[in-house]
Amino acid sequence: MLHLKVLLALGAYVYTTSALATPMAYGYPTLSQVQQKFTTEGVVPDVLASFKPTALLYLTYNGNLSDGTNTKVVLPGTSFVRNDTLNTPEFSVDGMKNGTYIIAIVDPDAPSRANPTVSQIRHMFATNFVVSATRSTSAASSMVLQNTTAAISPYFPPNPPVGSGAHRYVALLYAQPENFNNASLNATQFAKFNISSFAASVGLGDPLAGTFLTVEQKAPLCINANSHNDSELKKDFGVNEIISVPEMHLITEKPRFVSQQMLSTADGDLQPDTKRRAENIVYIPDSDIPGHLLVFETTIRRSAKPQVARVGHQISITMVKSHLLAALSLTSVASVLASPYAKYPTLAEVKKTFYSEGIVPDVLSSFNPTSFIYLTFTGNLSDGTNSKVVLPNTSFARNDTLVPPEISVQGIKGSPYVVAIVDPDAPSRATPTSGQIRHLLAANFTVSNARSKYVPQSLVLKNSTAAVNDYRPPTPPVGSGPHRYVALLYSQPKNFDVSFLNVSDIRLFNISSFAARTGLGEPLAGTFLTVEQKNTTAV
Repeated sequence: MLHLKVLLALGAYVYTTSALATPMAYGYPTLSQVQQKFTTEGVVPDVLASFKPTALLYLTYNGNLSDGTNTKVVLPGTSFVRNDTLNTPEFSVDGMKNGTYIIAIVDPDAPSRANPTVSQIRHMFATNFVVSATRSTSAASSMVLQNTTAAISPYFPPNPPVGSGAHRYVALLYAQPENFNNASLNATQFAKFNISSFAASVGLGDPLAGTFLTVEQKAPLCINANSHNDSELKKDFGVNEIISVPEMHLITEKPRFVSQQMLSTADGDLQPDTKRRAENIVYIPDSDIPGHLLVFETTIRRSAKPQVARVGHQISITMVKSHLLAALSLTSVASVLASPYAKYPTLAEVKKTFYSEGIVPDVLSSFNPTSFIYLTFTGNLSDGTNSKVVLPNTSFARNDTLVPPEISVQGIKGSPYVVAIVDPDAPSRATPTSGQIRHLLAANFTVSNARSKYVPQSLVLKNSTAAVNDYRPPTPPVGSGPHRYVALLYSQPKNFDVSFLNVSDIRLFNISSFAARTGLGEPLAGTFLTVEQKNTTAV
């Protein structure tokens, strides 16, 4: 009887280990193949110093996928279309049972694998996973993982910048220690995360299992939803992907390679700065000139030689930013179009940076911008240029911020506005006992007709009255670390009254409380810069 028990136990062991050591059905990799893939694709050492998996982890995306199927399993190095990764995947495991586990997903390639200056981006961190009794219907022989608590960082879909190459999204499974304490994890700070350092600091040990997918966003050919035959356009313009987009307005700029005959269309002449609808227009990013699109009239019969057609009907244009966002904010196309705003963030990116850099909740309880505000500092700047635009989280030398900046906007017009700039990090971000410091509070701003010389398609804000508090340049204490200087734009209500405000006391200000008391409501737009004065040693 004893011999039988030993044989049964040995048989169970051999079955389990061989199932992980030999390729499973449907092309699933073995442990050694997973380990090898992590090394050959650079996940080791880019994310982990080493990787010796003892179990297999699977992610399965479900829905109406781009390849016509309803499910697709993530195997190490599998390439995915971004739109197929929008929903939280199913997690399943093979080779382990009892216990509590943690799953983390990180992107080490932000903003690109060649220049990962803000990596890793944390795309998910969730605890209290257990192996359920439910078998996965997608990943053979694996059991579904379920967790009983909300994720610390809920799943955030891949969103690699267009043209930044393939990003690796690495999912790792850890054994969760007893009394696991995640207090050191900043749930709102997604950028510059390091899963290995974090795992070491909280006693997670080495990952038990892992996998990764890749997602890349290439610039597709974009056409009006009611445009012409897809296959014909693919052939003519040499692209593999066509995305239908809604109608929107375009503004033409000075055309390139354009003759008078080209400018004459069924709708009349296309002259610089004229507006027209995007009906029967094909447009693709212009890789030769950053900040432009190429437009092709599909109503004009094309030559048998596509290259002739491209020259014959090519017009360089600029998208109207507000229309672009209104039409495409929920699609990947918004970030695909290579416009003059290639270096300028989208509304979604502005919002994300406000959250990732802690402006929410340090200054605002929430932030949902509907327009853009830009601050431009001018003069003989420290980098040798004459101007520098504040994009969210841009770092500035203090001496470059001494003169009040130009303030410009996109996406709004007309009625008066209020602009405020505050520093929540006084005297330091670690000990903000005097924050917020009010660095500017000014009312009665209106959108002028003057176009900014520094920010494409933005209009300069001007105000007709003296500021409540004039601009005060950043002066962070030496050695106090970087301070965030947050600029916010509000719609100014009628009878806006600040008589209760002690204008001589700029400390311990709270812009959110002030906005609530004066009826400003939520900010329409926002941006922020950082300034740090480091200790210097005299030599």
